[in-house]
Amino acid sequence: QGSDRVALAAAKLARLGNSPPERAARERFMALLAPKSGEIILDVGAGSGVFTAEIAQKVAPGGRVFAVDPSPG
Repeated sequence: QGSDRVALAAAKLARLGNSPPERAARERFMALLAPKSGEIILDVGAGSGVFTAEIAQKVAPGGRVFAVDPSPG
C-alpha cells in the first residue's frame, strides 16, 4: 500500500519531469551547472531523481551524485 503510493508518485513525477517546459528548464540548469567527469555533486530536493540521473551521466566516469529529498518515500 505505502510502497504502491510511492511508486505511483514517482511515476507521476517522472512523467511530469519529461514535459517540454521541464526538459527546457533542466537543459538551462545543466548548462549553468556544467558538470564534468569526476566531479561530486549533491542534488538537494531530488524528487523522482530524473535530473539526478542526467547529472550522473555527465560526471561519469569517476564522478558521483548524491541525492536527497525531504519526502518520506
